Amino acid sequence: MEDRRFDELTRTLAASTSRRQVLRRLTGATGGGGLALVGAGIGDARHRRRGLGRRCRRDEQCASGFCDEDTRTCACPAGTTACHGACVDVMSDPDNCGACDRFCESGACQNGECVDSCAPPETICAGVCTDTRFDSNNCGSCGNACPPEASNCCYGGCTHSFC
Repeated sequence: MEDRRFDELTRTLAASTSRRQVLRRLTGATGGGGLALVGAGIGDARHRRRGLGRRCRRDEQCASGFCDEDTRTCACPAGTTACHGACVDVMSDPDNCGACDRFCESGACQNGECVDSCAPPETICAGVCTDTRFDSNNCGSCGNACPPEASNCCYGGCTHSFC
């Protein structure tokens, strides 16, 4: 850029904005950037999901994914129980087997009872009796999750079609 054009540009910018305005804008931009880095943006509050017992109007507002129509509060969906602020399936959760805080020493919970082993053809995967022939998260063996392109588990093998 030519010296003369650069001088014109700096004079134009200097004439339209005071140093105080420049400092105010820089401070605001720096502060806003800092808040964004720590996750305290203005829009974040609207997207936070509410905990159990909090007021709601729609399922999407609740961390549990369920807003009770009668009480208009976030609650646990059918088939789950509230244990320390989380919805769990006490019929299969080895940390809350049959009731909250009932830990299974054996590592598996089936039908709300602690078990040492599972009824065939199921096996214990992460504390839950699982049929590895048809479970897409434990297909053929524990922890073997089917990929999105073959998301169904059919007799222990991942496939894109159903059995």
